[in-house]
Amino acid sequence: MTYLEYNDPNFWKKLTDALTRDVPLAASIPAGNVAHGLAWSYFYDYLNISLRDLGERVKTWEYEYWKTHPKVLQQSGKEGMETEKQSRIIPKLIIVSPQSCFCPGSFTDVDESIVHVGHIHFKASRAGTIDRDYKNSVYKVTDPATNEVYYAILEFATPILTLHDMEQGAIAGVDTTQKNVQRTLFETKLNEILEHPNNRPCRGQAILLPYRGTVFPHHPVPV
Repeated sequence: MTYLEYNDPNFWKKLTDALTRDVPLAASIPAGNVAHGLAWSYFYDYLNISLRDLGERVKTWEYEYWKTHPKVLQQSGKEGMETEKQSRIIPKLIIVSPQSCFCPGSFTDVDESIVHVGHIHFKASRAGTIDRDYKNSVYKVTDPATNEVYYAILEFATPILTLHDMEQGAIAGVDTTQKNVQRTLFETKLNEILEHPNNRPCRGQAILLPYRGTVFPHHPVPV
């Protein structure tokens, strides 16, 4: 952006130069600070809806799952269904935030010890759409060191995929450094929102897990 002072003796020349020179697209519409907007949108458009009553939906899913998978209980060596459920299932939404900002379509695509086992479905009327369908994905995770099995509701932090696409695309003009800064700001702001004292219905219902490994590659975006 060009700033001019009217009292500047070269005001008119600078104004003419500013109006006639070629300006790169990235400079005329910079991406700016998008992290906070992504965090707020992610919360109010999705997390604020999905985290409410999550515990009750998890209990319902657990009951149906164990009822249709009795062999899992028998193989575990546990005596009672309640013991198995309480010791194995994490009743929170775990949000993984990869360093690269690239989010694969499924955790099973990147780790063979993670297997998708089902969905937790729910509906909510939103912005004119009656009974919009929502769902959380449930995965079975096997610890390779101990062979212990756990169940968890996992998903990637979808908004940071936008940062990845902005870096890979040709419109936003976002480089790797800017992307990393925005990702960190996003994680910080989202944690603040999730743990805010006035956010009682959702507080403690989700875990934001930054992932700083290199398992997830960059994928080109045709923009």
